[in-house]
Amino acid sequence: RHEERIEYLWSRARLPGVPGARVAAMAEGELALRDAGDGSAYLLRVISDDGVRVWVDDALVVDRWAPHGSEVDERPLAPGRRRVRVAWYQVDGWAELQLAVERVAR
Repeated sequence: RHEERIEYLWSRARLPGVPGARVAAMAEGELALRDAGDGSAYLLRVISDDGVRVWVDDALVVDRWAPHGSEVDERPLAPGRRRVRVAWYQVDGWAELQLAVERVAR
């Protein structure tokens, strides 16, 4: 299915047909990060609970695959077209996966 953003937080099943525990998901898409000409860059922020891996242009940039509580990972991104792929799994309890990109002025 198509989603505008990756922002999932729950403590029990929320999506019809998707269990609240022992679930996994993959997502991929493309970002068009505009070069403003002022030296600014972008920041990729991922918040996850339990396991997550994120690739940007086929390079693994976040590898937090062991089960963990909510953790934040941030990586810089240069302007341009970027292909992003996310793999995530949830064992049980609190579930969280959020991915955001923000412009960072220099």
